[in-house]
Amino acid sequence: SRLPDSRLRIAWVGRLEEDQKQVHQLPAILQACTSLGLNYVLRIAGDGPERDSVLQKLSPWIERGSVQWLGALPASRVPSEVYACSDVLLLTSTWETGPIVIWEAMAAGVCVVTSEYIGSGLEAALMNERNCLMFAPGDSLAAAQQLARTQSTSLRAELTAAARNLIAERYSREQSVRSWASAFAAI
Repeated sequence: SRLPDSRLRIAWVGRLEEDQKQVHQLPAILQACTSLGLNYVLRIAGDGPERDSVLQKLSPWIERGSVQWLGALPASRVPSEVYACSDVLLLTSTWETGPIVIWEAMAAGVCVVTSEYIGSGLEAALMNERNCLMFAPGDSLAAAQQLARTQSTSLRAELTAAARNLIAERYSREQSVRSWASAFAAI
């Protein structure tokens, strides 16, 4: 589903900080999206130490209505207030240890565009061009190009179907219970 004005609905969810989450990359990504002619709205859910400086840097987009800051949301509200209203989740991190927001977005049928953060290949779960689209950390133009590709509803459908299969096979509640039961039995 799309907004009546057919903007690509992009979500960014997380802690507003620079070292790990690379939140200051957002203005450069948005500038690149604009240069590519992408019609979008970015909704940011989160809070953190970089909030004021990031919002100041994003103020031109906020004033145009291209960026909406939702603030910190309880985890229970993220599915209905963010994922249900999004076409794409953008992750800009340099490293992660298990990005719950990616698994949540995938389970909700939201396409994922993510950096190839340190740790992204450890589980062999995220596969570029198969269940998500990836870009090199810090490469704003590549991030924008991957976001632009998600305008294709058929590509998004392919990626989200594969992502939902991944979640069902590896990260569902049922699979987690089986894995924990197996680990306890082995002990």
